[in-house]
Amino acid sequence: MILPILGSFSLSCQEKLVILLAETNLISPNDMNNNYDPRAIAQTIDVDELYDLDITIAKFILPRLIAYKQHCERTPRMTMTREEWDEILDKMIYAFERIACQTEEDTPEYKAYIKAIWNNEEDLTDLKRAAKASLKPISEGLSLYHKYYRNLWW
Repeated sequence: MILPILGSFSLSCQEKLVILLAETNLISPNDMNNNYDPRAIAQTIDVDELYDLDITIAKFILPRLIAYKQHCERTPRMTMTREEWDEILDKMIYAFERIACQTEEDTPEYKAYIKAIWNNEEDLTDLKRAAKASLKPISEGLSLYHKYYRNLWW
Protein backbone atom coordinates (compact mmCIF):
# COMPACT_ATOMS: atom_id res chain seq x y z
CA MET A 1 0.00 0.00 0.00
CA ILE A 2 1.50 3.35 -1.04
CA LEU A 3 0.23 6.30 0.92
CA PRO A 4 0.09 9.56 -1.06
CA ILE A 5 1.28 11.44 1.99
CA LEU A 6 4.69 9.76 1.71
CA GLY A 7 5.73 12.16 -1.01
CA SER A 8 4.85 15.23 1.03
CA PHE A 9 7.85 17.35 1.95
CA SER A 10 6.09 18.65 5.04
CA LEU A 11 6.55 15.33 6.82
CA SER A 12 9.53 14.81 9.07
CA CYS A 13 11.95 12.01 8.38
CA GLN A 14 10.58 10.15 11.40
CA GLU A 15 7.02 10.45 10.12
CA LYS A 16 8.03 9.15 6.68
CA LEU A 17 9.83 6.24 8.31
CA VAL A 18 6.75 5.35 10.34
CA ILE A 19 4.65 5.33 7.15
CA LEU A 20 7.25 3.16 5.38
CA LEU A 21 7.28 0.70 8.30
CA ALA A 22 3.48 0.53 8.22
CA GLU A 23 3.53 -0.10 4.45
CA THR A 24 5.87 -3.03 4.92
CA ASN A 25 3.72 -4.40 7.76
CA LEU A 26 6.50 -4.00 10.32
CA ILE A 27 4.15 -1.91 12.43
CA SER A 28 0.38 -1.73 12.48
CA PRO A 29 -1.52 1.27 11.08
CA ASN A 30 -2.74 1.93 14.63
CA ASP A 31 0.85 2.56 15.72
CA MET A 32 1.09 5.38 13.18
CA ASN A 33 -1.32 7.46 15.26
CA ASN A 34 0.30 6.80 18.62
CA ASN A 35 3.55 8.78 18.26
CA TYR A 36 5.31 5.58 17.26
CA ASP A 37 9.07 5.60 17.78
CA PRO A 38 10.71 3.92 14.73
CA ARG A 39 13.60 2.79 16.90
CA ALA A 40 11.21 0.34 18.51
CA ILE A 41 11.25 -1.62 15.24
CA ALA A 42 14.49 -3.20 16.47
CA GLN A 43 12.37 -5.24 18.86
CA THR A 44 10.52 -6.91 15.98
CA ILE A 45 13.58 -7.95 13.97
CA ASP A 46 14.70 -11.56 14.30
CA VAL A 47 17.99 -11.53 16.21
CA ASP A 48 19.34 -14.28 13.93
CA GLU A 49 19.34 -11.75 11.08
CA LEU A 50 21.82 -9.63 13.01
CA TYR A 51 24.50 -12.27 13.49
CA ASP A 52 25.81 -11.83 9.94
CA LEU A 53 23.98 -8.66 9.01
CA ASP A 54 26.19 -8.22 5.94
CA ILE A 55 24.89 -11.55 4.60
CA THR A 56 21.29 -10.67 5.49
CA ILE A 57 21.58 -7.35 3.65
CA ALA A 58 23.35 -8.96 0.67
CA LYS A 59 20.54 -11.52 0.37
CA PHE A 60 18.06 -8.64 0.27
CA ILE A 61 20.01 -6.56 -2.28
CA LEU A 62 21.13 -9.31 -4.67
CA PRO A 63 17.79 -10.29 -6.26
CA ARG A 64 16.84 -6.63 -6.56
CA LEU A 65 20.05 -5.77 -8.38
CA ILE A 66 19.48 -8.68 -10.77
CA ALA A 67 15.90 -7.56 -11.45
CA TYR A 68 17.05 -3.95 -11.84
CA LYS A 69 19.59 -4.98 -14.46
CA GLN A 70 16.94 -6.96 -16.36
CA HIS A 71 14.30 -4.23 -16.37
CA CYS A 72 16.04 -0.88 -16.25
CA GLU A 73 16.83 0.68 -19.60
CA ARG A 74 18.59 3.85 -18.45
CA THR A 75 22.22 4.51 -17.55
CA PRO A 76 23.38 6.88 -14.82
CA ARG A 77 25.13 9.21 -17.27
CA MET A 78 24.45 10.31 -20.80
CA THR A 79 28.07 9.49 -21.67
CA MET A 80 27.83 5.89 -20.43
CA THR A 81 26.78 3.12 -22.80
CA ARG A 82 24.38 0.38 -21.81
CA GLU A 83 27.23 -2.14 -22.08
CA GLU A 84 29.37 -0.13 -19.64
CA TRP A 85 26.46 0.13 -17.20
CA ASP A 86 25.78 -3.62 -17.49
CA GLU A 87 29.43 -4.32 -16.70
CA ILE A 88 29.21 -2.15 -13.57
CA LEU A 89 25.98 -3.86 -12.52
CA ASP A 90 27.58 -7.27 -13.09
CA LYS A 91 30.44 -6.34 -10.76
CA MET A 92 27.96 -5.25 -8.10
CA ILE A 93 25.92 -8.43 -8.54
CA TYR A 94 29.05 -10.58 -8.32
CA ALA A 95 30.08 -8.95 -5.03
CA PHE A 96 26.68 -9.36 -3.40
CA GLU A 97 26.37 -12.91 -4.71
CA ARG A 98 29.69 -13.90 -3.14
CA ILE A 99 28.68 -12.31 0.17
CA ALA A 100 25.12 -13.70 0.16
CA CYS A 101 26.36 -17.21 -0.62
CA GLN A 102 29.19 -16.84 1.90
CA THR A 103 31.80 -17.69 -0.72
CA GLU A 104 33.82 -14.48 -0.55
CA GLU A 105 36.70 -16.41 1.00
CA ASP A 106 36.26 -19.47 -1.18
CA THR A 107 39.24 -18.92 -3.45
CA PRO A 108 42.37 -21.09 -3.75
CA GLU A 109 44.53 -18.12 -2.74
CA TYR A 110 42.56 -17.40 0.40
CA LYS A 111 42.41 -21.07 1.37
CA ALA A 112 46.21 -21.39 0.94
CA TYR A 113 46.70 -18.35 3.16
CA ILE A 114 44.45 -19.76 5.92
CA LYS A 115 46.17 -23.15 5.66
CA ALA A 116 49.58 -21.49 6.05
CA ILE A 117 48.34 -19.67 9.16
CA TRP A 118 47.12 -22.95 10.67
CA ASN A 119 50.46 -24.59 9.82
CA ASN A 120 52.32 -21.73 11.56
CA GLU A 121 54.32 -20.89 8.46
CA GLU A 122 56.58 -17.91 8.97
CA ASP A 123 56.58 -16.04 5.67
CA LEU A 124 52.98 -15.26 4.81
CA THR A 125 53.61 -12.06 2.85
CA ASP A 126 53.07 -13.45 -0.65
CA LEU A 127 50.15 -15.64 0.43
CA LYS A 128 48.51 -12.72 2.22
CA ARG A 129 48.95 -10.51 -0.85
CA ALA A 130 47.40 -13.18 -3.10
CA ALA A 131 44.51 -13.74 -0.69
CA LYS A 132 43.83 -10.02 -0.54
CA ALA A 133 43.96 -9.77 -4.35
CA SER A 134 41.43 -12.61 -4.62
CA LEU A 135 38.98 -10.51 -2.60
CA LYS A 136 39.48 -7.44 -4.80
CA PRO A 137 36.49 -8.12 -7.11
CA ILE A 138 34.22 -8.08 -4.07
CA SER A 139 35.67 -4.80 -2.84
CA GLU A 140 35.36 -3.35 -6.34
CA GLY A 141 31.71 -4.39 -6.62
CA LEU A 142 30.88 -2.89 -3.22
CA SER A 143 32.72 0.32 -4.11
CA LEU A 144 30.72 0.58 -7.33
CA TYR A 145 27.51 -0.01 -5.37
CA HIS A 146 28.50 2.84 -3.09
CA LYS A 147 29.41 5.07 -6.02
CA TYR A 148 26.21 4.42 -7.99
CA TYR A 149 23.81 3.85 -5.10
CA ARG A 150 21.83 7.03 -5.84
CA ASN A 151 21.64 6.07 -9.54
CA LEU A 152 19.68 2.87 -8.95
CA TRP A 153 16.31 4.14 -10.09
CA TRP A 154 14.29 4.07 -13.30
